[in-house]
Amino acid sequence: MDYVEYFLTFLNIEDDLLSFIKNLEYTKESSRIHSPRLSLLLLQTCPVIESYMVKLATQSKKVISSDLYSWKLNWKLWEKKKNERKVKEKNGIRSITGFPKFSYVCETVFGLSEQKARFYFTDKYYFLHGHTANLFTEVFQPYKSLSSFIDYSKVTDESSLFPLGLKTPKWWTAYNKVKHSLEYSRDYVQYQTVIEALSALFILLCHCDVDTLTLQNNAFLRKYGAGSMIKTKLFEYER
Repeated sequence: MDYVEYFLTFLNIEDDLLSFIKNLEYTKESSRIHSPRLSLLLLQTCPVIESYMVKLATQSKKVISSDLYSWKLNWKLWEKKKNERKVKEKNGIRSITGFPKFSYVCETVFGLSEQKARFYFTDKYYFLHGHTANLFTEVFQPYKSLSSFIDYSKVTDESSLFPLGLKTPKWWTAYNKVKHSLEYSRDYVQYQTVIEALSALFILLCHCDVDTLTLQNNAFLRKYGAGSMIKTKLFEYER
C-alpha cells in the first residue's frame, strides 16, 4: 500500500472507534473497561502498524541512508542469506520479521519513543490547541518503552542475540495475546489499550515518511506560527 491507503485505513479504524465512543464515552473512569468490540479494534489496528513499520524498515530512504543500514552486523536485523552473514535482498529490497527487529530499526532511525499524540475524548473539539484546561484529552506516548533498546554501535559480538533490551509496549503484548486466542481479551484488552495502539499508528503516519502535501490538501495538516499540526477527528500530532 502507499501512504494514502495507510492513512485512509487509519481513518476507517478511527471511525469504528468513534462509533464505539458514541455508545460508551471514554473517560478516566471507563478507560479500564473491556468489550469484545475493543479486541476487534485492536486486531484491526496492530497489523497495519506492523505493515507500515516493515515498509519503513525495508524501503524508507531515511533508513537506507542511515548508518544502521550499512552496519557491519546488519544481518542480525534484516533477513540474511542462508548459511551466510550477509543480508538477503530481492529486487534491491530487504525483508525483516518480528516486532523486536522492525521496531528497533524504526526506533533507531525515527526516534519513535519520544513521539506523543493527543487523543480527544470526543470529535466535537477541534480548536483546543494551547488550551489550559484540556479536561477531555489525554496524551499518549505509545512507543516510550522502545527507548530501552541497547545501541547497535555497542554490539561487537557476532554470536550474540540482537536486538537487546526491548520492553514490549503493553498494547503490542495485548495484540499478540488476542490474535492467538480471544480468551485473553478480558485480561489484556482495555479501552485505553486500543486507543494507545491507534495513537501508535497515528504517530507512525504523522512522523515517518509523511505525505505532507496530501494531508495539507485534505485539511488534516494545519499551519500555526512556526509549526504545524496534524488533526483528525480524535487525534492530534504536533510537528
